[in-house]
Amino acid sequence: VAKEVITPGLHMKPRLIRYDVAGMSAAEITTLANAITLTPGTLSADIDDAGETLFIHCMYAADRQSAVDELDDLKLRILVDLFDHPLMRKETP
Repeated sequence: VAKEVITPGLHMKPRLIRYDVAGMSAAEITTLANAITLTPGTLSADIDDAGETLFIHCMYAADRQSAVDELDDLKLRILVDLFDHPLMRKETP
């Protein structure tokens, strides 16, 4: 990230994304926000007063939907693997 900032010809496509976290517990939201912040190029910036929307700064998000898809994947992995969230488990035939 630091190299990108000081290198001419920036390749960044910064974007602030509102991401829905409604229905998640405080612990689940905190874990997701921390995982996002630990991911290079992303930062959990804020959460709304209702605790239902997380504001995320992404340095490389030229396409909003692709960024949201990646966030959805991270959220799913956290809810299933760390919290064993029953609503997120995939049904197996």
